[in-house]
Amino acid sequence: MASFLSDGGTGNEGTLQNRRRRILVVDDDATSRLLMAAAFDEQGFLVTEAASGARAVELFPTVKPDLVVLDLLMPGLDGFDTCLELRRQSPNVPIVMLTGLHDIESINRAYKVGATEFATKPISWVLLGHRLRYVLRAAEALASVKRTTTRLEAAQRIAQLGYWEKDINSNEVHCSPQMRNILGTDPDKATLTWARFLSLVHPDDRQSFQEREGGVILSREPNGFDFRLVRPDGRVRFVRQETEVSLSENGRVVSLVGTLQDMTERREAEDRVRFLDHHDPLTGLKNRAHVTEWLERRMDRGRGTPLAVLCFDVDHFSRINESMGRSVGDLALQRFAERLLTEVNLFSQSTQIQGELTFAHLGGDKFLVAIEGLSRDEDVALVARGIQAAMRDPFVLEKSEIFVSVSAGLSMFPRDGETAEELIANAETASRHAKSQSLGSHRFFSLVENNRTAHSLQIGNELRRAIERNELRLHYQPQIDAVGQVLLGVEALVRWQHPERGLLAPSEFIDVAEDTGLIVPIGEWVLRTACEQIQGLRKTGMGPFTVAVNLSPRQIRDRELIPTISRILQRTGLEARYLDCEITETGLMGQALSEISVLHELKKLGTSISVDDFGTGYSSLSYLTRLPLDTLKIDKSFIADCTEKNASASIVRAIIAMAESLGLATIAEGVSTQAQADFLKENGCAFVQGYLFAKPMPIEALGPWIRKRSWVSKTAPSRRPSPALLRASAN
Repeated sequence: MASFLSDGGTGNEGTLQNRRRRILVVDDDATSRLLMAAAFDEQGFLVTEAASGARAVELFPTVKPDLVVLDLLMPGLDGFDTCLELRRQSPNVPIVMLTGLHDIESINRAYKVGATEFATKPISWVLLGHRLRYVLRAAEALASVKRTTTRLEAAQRIAQLGYWEKDINSNEVHCSPQMRNILGTDPDKATLTWARFLSLVHPDDRQSFQEREGGVILSREPNGFDFRLVRPDGRVRFVRQETEVSLSENGRVVSLVGTLQDMTERREAEDRVRFLDHHDPLTGLKNRAHVTEWLERRMDRGRGTPLAVLCFDVDHFSRINESMGRSVGDLALQRFAERLLTEVNLFSQSTQIQGELTFAHLGGDKFLVAIEGLSRDEDVALVARGIQAAMRDPFVLEKSEIFVSVSAGLSMFPRDGETAEELIANAETASRHAKSQSLGSHRFFSLVENNRTAHSLQIGNELRRAIERNELRLHYQPQIDAVGQVLLGVEALVRWQHPERGLLAPSEFIDVAEDTGLIVPIGEWVLRTACEQIQGLRKTGMGPFTVAVNLSPRQIRDRELIPTISRILQRTGLEARYLDCEITETGLMGQALSEISVLHELKKLGTSISVDDFGTGYSSLSYLTRLPLDTLKIDKSFIADCTEKNASASIVRAIIAMAESLGLATIAEGVSTQAQADFLKENGCAFVQGYLFAKPMPIEALGPWIRKRSWVSKTAPSRRPSPALLRASAN
C-alpha cells in the first residue's frame, strides 16, 4: 500500500473510504497494541505493530505508513526521541502521540519534536479511530495545499512571474521569492521600501510608472503596463506589471497588489523575429522580403520611376566551402557583404543618384543591390563593373588570401519587369547567363535568353517523362576498316521518339540532360540497352565487333559508374573487351585527377577507351601519354574538307601521326565521300565511320545490313586498330 507521501491522493473522503490506510502502532505494552490493532482493523485500517521506538525507526522506511500512533513513555528510545527520528525520515507523515501525562510541558514538548496531534489516556479506541481519520484528512489537505503552492511557485518561476503587495500606510512592499529574483534584490529580504522599489525602475520610465500607479488608486480599476527595471547588477530587464487595489470594509484603499512578469527573453525573441523578417542572419544585410517591399513601394509611384536591380553571384563559391570548410565559407560571405556595402556607399557619395539604394543577401552566394535614380544602361553597367573590380581584390580568410570574381545580372524597371518579383528574378536569370558565358562578366536581362531558358526547362521536364515512358531509342552507326572490308564495331547513338515532334537527334536534348543531371540515368539506359542488343546479335552468330557508348563528363564523375558498368556486363553477358567507352576531348581535358583514375578503373575492367571529337579540345601530348587510351576519333569538322589543301588536311595528318607515335588507333568520323575515304587511307587512317558506308540505324535494321554486306570477317584488318578491336577481331 502506498504511503501518504507517495500516493498523490486528492484529499477527499471518498478516497479515504476506498483505500485502506496503513497505521504504524508503536507501544511497549502488548495489551495496548492488541486493543489498538483490533479497533483500528475493525475500522478499516491496516496495522503494523512495533514494540519499541528503535523497532519503529527500523520498520518505518519499509512499512511507509500513512500515520503513526506513538506511545510517549517507553523504555529505551522514548516517544520524544522516536518522534524526532521519524521526522528526520519524513516531515509530513502525521504522528499522533499517546500519553498518560497531563502536564502542559509534555504536550508542548510533543509538538516541538514534531507530533501532529496527541491523545491522553485512558483512551476510547473507537473514538481514536475516528479522530485518526480526521487527522489523515487534515494532513492530506495540508499536503494538497503544499503541492498546489509548490506547483504555483514552479509555474511562476517558469513564467518568471512574481507577486507583490504594497501597504499604503507603511509604504512597504512585500515581495514573493520570484519577485525578488526578478528585481535582483536580497533573496532573504521579503520586504522593500517603496522608495527602494522605485529606485529600481528605469529613470526614463519612472515618471510614467508613478502616474500609472496613482491612476490605479484614483480609479480603483486594475491596470497593466510595461516598463524597464535596472537591477542592482546593472542589467536592464523588460517587465509587465498588473496592478489592482485592495479595499477595506469601509471602501478605503489599504494596499496595492499585483504581479510582475519578466518579459526580457520574450521581448528579445520578438525583436529577433522582427529583425529576421527583413534581414539575413548571416550577413546582417536586408533579405529578399525587404528588397521586394522596397521595390514595390517605389514602383507604386509609377512607371516613370527609374529603378535598377543588380544581382551579384560569386563564381565558384562552392570551392571555398569544399576546400576550407563551411565556417570559412560563411566568413567569406560576411566579408563580401562588408565590401559590397563599402563600395556601393562610396559610389552613391561620388555620383548624383537622385533616389535611394538598398542591399540584400538573397541566400547562398547571391547578393543584390537595388538603386533608385539610374535610368541609363551605361550608368548601371558602371556600378556593376566597379563592384566587380572591388571584389577582385584578395580576401584574407583564416590567414589565407583568396581571390574571387563575381558575375552580375542587371534588370531595369519597367523594361525588364512590372513587379518586384519579376525584376529580381530577371536579374538572377541574367547573372546565370553571365556566369555561363564568361565568369566575372555582367549581362543585362534578355527576353530572348530567358525564352531559351524556359524552353530548356520544358525540354528537361519532358525528357524526365520520356525516361519514365520508355521513349528513348538507340541507333547504331558502323565503324569500318575500309581497306580490309571488316566491321570493327558500331557506335550507339541515342534518339528520342518525341510523341509530338517525332524522332529527335541528341543535339536537341543532350545539353539539357547534362545540365539537369538526367544524363546519368540516360547514360545508364544507353549502356544497358546497347549491351543487351549487341549481345543479342552476337548470339545469332554476328561478330565479333565492339559497341561504342558515349560517356558524359558527369557520368565520369559519378561514383557509381564502375559498379554500374560491371553489373550491366554481368547481367547481359557481354564481355568487357567488346565495350568501347567514348569520352569527348573537351570533357577529358576538364577532368580532375580523381576522375582520371576512373579511366584506369575502366581499363582494369577490360573495356577500351576512345577520345571522341579529337582535335577540338587542344590536348597536350604530355597529358595524353598519362591516360589509358586506345583510339582517337578525328572530329568530322576536319574531315569535311580534308581533301582540300588547307589547315584541316594538315590537322588530320598531324593527328594520325601523333596517334601512331603513341601507339593509338584512329577512326575518322563523318566520312561521306569516297575522296575523303581515299585521303584517309593514303595518310594511314583506314578506320572510318560515316554516311559513305551507313547512316545510324535501329537494331532491327543493323542485323540485315550486316548480313547483306558480309562485313564481318575473322581475318585480321589491314592496319593495326586499337587493342580492343584487335582482340575482338582475333575472336
